[in-house]
Amino acid sequence: MGQCIATPVPPQQIAPLSTTTISSLNPTFRWILAPMTDGALLQICNDPACTTIFTSQMFTAGATSGTITTPLSRTPSYIYYWRVAGMVGATAGTVFSPAFRITINYGTGTANSSWGSHLDLDRDGFADMAVGAPAAATTTLFHGSATGSTSAPWLTLSGVAGSGFGTSVSSAGDANGNGFPELIVGAPAVNSAYVYVGSATGVSATATRTLSGPSGSGFGTSVSTAGDVNGDGYADVIVGAPTANAAYVYLGSATGIAGTPATTLTRAGGAFGQTVASAGDVDADGFGDVVVGAPGAGVVLFYRGSTGGLATTATTTLTGSAGSNFGISLSGPCDTIGTASMPADGYTDFVIGSPSTGQAMVYAGSATGLTVTPTTTLAPVRSGACPTTLPTNFGIAVDCSSDIDGNGYADVHVGSDGGFVYEFLSNNSGPGGRAGWSGCFFAPAGATQFGYSLHGTGPIDGNQFGEIYVGAPGSSAGYLFLGASAGLNGTTTAPTVTMTGAAGSGFGRAVY
Repeated sequence: MGQCIATPVPPQQIAPLSTTTISSLNPTFRWILAPMTDGALLQICNDPACTTIFTSQMFTAGATSGTITTPLSRTPSYIYYWRVAGMVGATAGTVFSPAFRITINYGTGTANSSWGSHLDLDRDGFADMAVGAPAAATTTLFHGSATGSTSAPWLTLSGVAGSGFGTSVSSAGDANGNGFPELIVGAPAVNSAYVYVGSATGVSATATRTLSGPSGSGFGTSVSTAGDVNGDGYADVIVGAPTANAAYVYLGSATGIAGTPATTLTRAGGAFGQTVASAGDVDADGFGDVVVGAPGAGVVLFYRGSTGGLATTATTTLTGSAGSNFGISLSGPCDTIGTASMPADGYTDFVIGSPSTGQAMVYAGSATGLTVTPTTTLAPVRSGACPTTLPTNFGIAVDCSSDIDGNGYADVHVGSDGGFVYEFLSNNSGPGGRAGWSGCFFAPAGATQFGYSLHGTGPIDGNQFGEIYVGAPGSSAGYLFLGASAGLNGTTTAPTVTMTGAAGSGFGRAVY
């Protein structure tokens, strides 16, 4: 006599994680079937409530993955949501998993992977922003919407006075599998990092998890999502402790980020852990990879994920010139490189700043892993509207998280602390390849240390153009520039929104 299930339990979603960017218009989705089910109904939706379904497809006979046959489209938006219901035979259940938010990286890459995490804390399709003010021990959140972002804070999180809370901020990715990303904030003066859980109403003002490092280690100087380093369907995080020359990886789970590290990475000297970042899934093998900077030694180390978690031995060591501060800034993962017939190749790239030499280097991923030499070396544009003199600390901040002009390639922005941010729009020739559209934009009046920090926020207003947020911590201000087909080049570019913090607070020291 056969068994029946009135309401099949939905599968556990594995990939792509919620709030990630996907590399293909025909992405592959992965899940784990619940007991007594033998298939999955996959739905791709245009909204988080799935009131409008873009396409629906059944996968039977014990399938634990599936590639959709109806390609995704960037019209009217390039943000989608995916969910699955369990099946028994040809009958699908009516209970679905959470709706995971995904963002298209335009084009059909040869790799079928995903990376990064947009800080959409309430999963409404509009990216949010987090701005740290470590001297005031605060981190302020700003809410995205169809009309963009306002200068009024959504929520201000507070740490212990003198803790340096807000020295580093990042999305933690969806660490508990509920479809919403978490926020992680570093407080290195007290060797701590705090995790705040996202929900339909945003985040609460109280951390749900406090991570602690050794006394005097500088734990929390850098924080980042690590992607899914062990492929279990939950985002993981990495926290740097440069005084101890260490970085710690914490795994996500159904109950959120673990309280103890699963992996400790170390290196002798060089302020290893001063910077940490997700490298995405460099070789598209289904596991998140990370990079850790040791700028005092001028090196960046690359570590690969696997079923056993993150390796403790670096697969690749990238090396800058002596005294270059190579690795003082790391971008998150992006995809800047493609061909004339294929916008972007689907493998993740990242950018490393070398401010003492006035350069930023782009390293590319591939099916065989990471390149050991830069595919592109960027230097300040010194023509047109840009200054002819070399800016101070070009490369102090780097980012390639957004496709500012919506042409299918991630664009690179490089900060200096001399009042300029340099823009390198990408095409099939790589960053800076779009002829006539590499340049700079200037600090607004009164801004000091403009360009000390920056981050591509993703689509704050929900269209196909990414945005860039630039911090000016010397004047406790931050500036949001909205993307457009022409990029952000030129002296006429003005910020769409200006955010300010208390004088002397260092507001803008860290942005995400």
